[in-house]
Amino acid sequence: MADGDYRPDWLSGYASKSLYRWEEHEAESQVFYTRRLGIVESLFDHDGTQHEGRADLNCNLKVELRSIKDAKAIREHISLAWSVLRHQHPLLSAKAVASTKHGNERAFVYRRPGSGKDIVRDGYPHVCYLEDHRKGVDAHDFYQHLMNSSRAIDPELALSKLFVLPYSSSKETSFTVNCVFVVAHQVCDGLTVHRWMSSFVDLLNLSDARLIERAASLASMSPVSSLPPAQEVLYHPVPGSVARQRWFWAIARILRHVKRPMPAAFQNPLNRSQPLQASNRFPTKYEVLSYDRTPALNNYAIAPTLDRRSTEKLVKLCRQAKISIGSGLFTLVALVMMQMEEERHPNIALEDRLPFHGSFPVNPRPFLAGEPTAGKEDSLMLGFGDGVILPFLPKDLSFDGRFRLLGRQAHRQLKQYQKRPRTAEEELSLGSRSPRQLLPSLYMATLERLQNWRSAQPGTYNLQGAYPVAVPLSPATCGISSVGDRTQIIAPGKYDVTHLSTDQDFVADFRDVSSAVRARNGEFLCGAASDREKTYFMISVDSCAVDRGKAKHFKEVIETILEPRDTKSKL
Repeated sequence: MADGDYRPDWLSGYASKSLYRWEEHEAESQVFYTRRLGIVESLFDHDGTQHEGRADLNCNLKVELRSIKDAKAIREHISLAWSVLRHQHPLLSAKAVASTKHGNERAFVYRRPGSGKDIVRDGYPHVCYLEDHRKGVDAHDFYQHLMNSSRAIDPELALSKLFVLPYSSSKETSFTVNCVFVVAHQVCDGLTVHRWMSSFVDLLNLSDARLIERAASLASMSPVSSLPPAQEVLYHPVPGSVARQRWFWAIARILRHVKRPMPAAFQNPLNRSQPLQASNRFPTKYEVLSYDRTPALNNYAIAPTLDRRSTEKLVKLCRQAKISIGSGLFTLVALVMMQMEEERHPNIALEDRLPFHGSFPVNPRPFLAGEPTAGKEDSLMLGFGDGVILPFLPKDLSFDGRFRLLGRQAHRQLKQYQKRPRTAEEELSLGSRSPRQLLPSLYMATLERLQNWRSAQPGTYNLQGAYPVAVPLSPATCGISSVGDRTQIIAPGKYDVTHLSTDQDFVADFRDVSSAVRARNGEFLCGAASDREKTYFMISVDSCAVDRGKAKHFKEVIETILEPRDTKSKL
């Protein structure tokens, strides 16, 4: 749909380059760039602002350092790298505010730095060194408090913050530093945060002089090419006349109306029999956090890890079934959930068992217009897919057989969300699950979610009219999200920390990264990544809904389920 064509209000943002254009303006001798938040961004902005940081991403990056600098100089170097990162990826330093320029809608505001020194000064208020307040900090304990205290960032100041945990530096040996980043989810997804962490490690390996040069270079250049568009700008326009465009959207809405709803699924077997009615207030402990406001839900993260042998078994099973590793991870979580459901309710007959429903975020990047972003993913939020339905298989069947059968089904369903050559029949399909309907359906579903939350505000609308979308018969069992092989983005060994060369006074190498979000109601979101040797899960949990003991049992089961066992198949 080209800008300027007639369209109803609810379609004004679809493939619109004008509505979400970055606009430059001056105020008090400073240059600012602003643009409206896109629809997907607005959804996650609402999460954060109205629900005490819900969905904010909390990322713990572990790096190993070696330096001959003193403690103060090491700190200054880390702060300098952070300051440059914030303007190399501008939304890290942007803020989100109600903008009178955009009808009081929420908008990003990025201030163009006046100089390299301005970039350095700008970053310092948004990094916090915990050793200024206490000497010893347990990383896991701090992470738990970070997830359960007041929101760590103020979006009217910046959409990110860095906490550096205490470390013991030495000029004789290397040492580990934990850098904990908090980022508003409206500006990043899993792929983005991995790329930003990779950029941060690269910046740490520049000398102070090079970092200052980089800051000066960023300040001297126009930031326009680095300011990301709203994803809706990159949706493919609907071609043709106004009449054809109207016809397309009429069909798209009818297809949503006639689309069969997802079937009822068994609910998360890790859930409490009765959810807690209110979250527990964490005791005040860390001076760098505010405990004034308590999130509506208690949040925590569990981190199962598949060792090398289990990871090799997973890869082997995926190859045998001719499915992707992502489909295999999806299947693995489903099998563990089925086993735990069977343990919780052992007396249900197989024919009465409900299926597994795994929800997952949709990565729209492969379907967007413009240059491909593979290998250079930056700020872009994921959408919401229908999920995958897998039939219930009992644990007395062989594990390998269950994995192959369910893995192929998961792979087939997940393929619709992948960019690939399609047959003429697929391209011409007008079905509700046609590839051509992915972005229009994603746009409308996101808009409806946003409108439901804004229902008390004026200007809302019912885009389906007399043809409502069928409601799923039950919530999903759990959520699953995978970034795949993270070694394509970040991996240990890029920088040698065993010694310093004659021209080095500081070197840093990646060791590990894990990230979780503040959960939504009832959420059990399994994030996953692999480094070819191990497979790492980081699971975001609403502990008001999910029993901690059962979640711990889930961790134990998924870590051991691929270990050698009787392979005699009943399938």
